[in-house]
Amino acid sequence: MKKTILLLLATVPMFGDAFNEGQFAYDKGNYRQAAIQWEKACNLGEEATCYNLGIMYYNGQGIGQDYAKAADYYKKACDSGSAPGCTNLGRMYEHGRGIAKNESHAVLLFRKACYGGEAAGCFNLGNMLRDGRGAEQDYTQAAKLFDVSCELGNAHACTNIGYMYSSGKGMQRNAAAAVEYFKMACDNGSASGCYNLGNMYTLGEGTTRNDAAAALLYGKACNGGSTLGCKYYNRLKQAGL
Repeated sequence: MKKTILLLLATVPMFGDAFNEGQFAYDKGNYRQAAIQWEKACNLGEEATCYNLGIMYYNGQGIGQDYAKAADYYKKACDSGSAPGCTNLGRMYEHGRGIAKNESHAVLLFRKACYGGEAAGCFNLGNMLRDGRGAEQDYTQAAKLFDVSCELGNAHACTNIGYMYSSGKGMQRNAAAAVEYFKMACDNGSASGCYNLGNMYTLGEGTTRNDAAAALLYGKACNGGSTLGCKYYNRLKQAGL
């Protein structure tokens, strides 16, 4: 669950200096000093710095890796209104990392993050409801959540709902809709989205069969790290495409 530092450019006199000094230290690669300054701001209620500290402790970036401390800072961030903080804390509860595993509580946190407009929160909540983990299995609601997350820019969510449409799992099968969602996923960098879209072109499902287009998509999936994408790209190339 490696995350990029998210910095909200808030400027409030009470903690502005500590926030900015921490940012300056972080940009210079002085992570320990950044942690010191951001802890001051976090203790004064600045949610972005609590979230940043959670990431630093989770990854052991310039400070000792400590999942329990990461969870503590994510909780502070979440309690202060940080939707990404709620998402990351939910994932720690989901996997029992640094905190006792509790999938039901993870669902509550993902829901809070999703309501806060966090694409990853909606995506993770959709996964939990699709799989029946921490809550009753609900394919219909999972699809709605994947759709929301996809619209918010989460490529993996676009892939998931595309797969639900292509397989008819939990919803009426709609190959054309699956193609649309796989395309959104692929265009936004999802290797699995490109691979699945390639399959739709190979089979002529939801679109006209086009092996040349499929080869390009498998190649894109392969470049994105998809083993299956590489397999089918090489197969089509050997066939002369």
